[in-house]
Amino acid sequence: MPTASRAFETAWDLRPMSRLDRTARRASVTGEREKAARRGLPEAAREILQRTVREVAVRATGTTYFLTRLRVREHHDENGALDGYAVALPGVRADRGTRPVQVWS
Repeated sequence: MPTASRAFETAWDLRPMSRLDRTARRASVTGEREKAARRGLPEAAREILQRTVREVAVRATGTTYFLTRLRVREHHDENGALDGYAVALPGVRADRGTRPVQVWS
């Protein structure tokens, strides 16, 4: 597949993608699934958040709607441009309560 991808990128004058572009959804790990079970959640927080973010993204008409609907923690680059965000379910934190579980950025 990587060879075929490179051939299409060349043939169609597309911008080559990194082999590890990190756009695929990450599966929840055992600890996340166990924590969800202890809290009585039907699935891990990561899976709930991924689905919620996708649903809001489909309905979003712009960045403002997307960010306010999700109540995210924004991350900005050195020029002040939005370059990522983090979301969390109420009470579900990584790093002992200091940062939201990050879905993607």
